[in-house]
Amino acid sequence: MGYCNVELEGEFEKIKSGTEVIQRFEEKWKNIIKLFEGNFFVKNELGDYYLFCLPSDNLTINSRNFPTLDNGKPNIDRALAKFFSNIKKSQGDCDFGFGTPSFSDKFYIDLYNLCKAEYSWSVLSADCGDDGYYTGSFTLIDNGIYEIFDFIEYDE
Repeated sequence: MGYCNVELEGEFEKIKSGTEVIQRFEEKWKNIIKLFEGNFFVKNELGDYYLFCLPSDNLTINSRNFPTLDNGKPNIDRALAKFFSNIKKSQGDCDFGFGTPSFSDKFYIDLYNLCKAEYSWSVLSADCGDDGYYTGSFTLIDNGIYEIFDFIEYDE
């Protein structure tokens, strides 16, 4: 079975919506939000909200950290893999994936409206067991995710 290990860096732009709007979103999508083990919206010491991680932090998605059969239990790796699987636009070398279905388009539409703009994550590396790795970005767009990647071959 293949695997995918992705290291992401968070967006430096905070979410523009206020606490009340975020709370309404959390209530509407609580069945999805709970899958992120309390790490969907992350708040810094100034009270600003970000998605998944603060700008100074990185996060990793490792497909080996969840079973292929979705048991519906909270699992941050599976939840992130599902989140970044709703690909609507691709550019470059995008020959990898997490092998899991994504959340509904309506979820992404509501999240995009909450963010009031596109929201991006830099992908420092995506290792999927090939002869190299991918680098690029994921961007939240109005109905899903836009991915842009380049494949970097390992030196002999």
